[in-house]
Amino acid sequence: MRTARLSGWGALRCDAMDTGRLEVPVRVRSRLDLICVPKGVDDVVDAHRWTSARAEWERSGWLVDGAPTAELVDGGGASMRLDVPGARVVYANQLGGFRVWCPACGEGMARPFAKAMEGARTGGPLRAQCAACGVESPFEALKVRPPIRVGRSALVFEDVNGSTLTDAGSSAVEAVLGAFDVVLRRVS
Repeated sequence: MRTARLSGWGALRCDAMDTGRLEVPVRVRSRLDLICVPKGVDDVVDAHRWTSARAEWERSGWLVDGAPTAELVDGGGASMRLDVPGARVVYANQLGGFRVWCPACGEGMARPFAKAMEGARTGGPLRAQCAACGVESPFEALKVRPPIRVGRSALVFEDVNGSTLTDAGSSAVEAVLGAFDVVLRRVS
């Protein structure tokens, strides 16, 4: 295993056997949030259900002083909160952003996506039209990296040490949100 130091970044390691494995560098000043977004775009988390679940998680030791333990999220985290912005928002990576491509022709769709999202915030359709080929696609068909989700609410595990929920954590979150997707957000 070879290690290279990058200014302002953590270590970058490449497998000497050239297996293609790479440990992605992490900026020392950044944090990772794990965001659980209901699959139903317009689903809003019931505040009473969230309050009850949070109290149960504290009693069970899954939350300690508001911080999720390793029982919920791999490695635990610094804090957890319910996000209800009042309108549809894009839950996505913030440090480095995300990329959007047309599923039909592969051209970038940053501008059409941004324009469509402005309308979608107020209840408009979740569709974007490619400027290159003219194909209109639903948001879920767009090629997006890293993954994003559009929603009106989410459970946010802030400054987590791992990038996955435990099995128990997945079940606990599903009891609050119903079916959900996970988005990772790097924040500086």
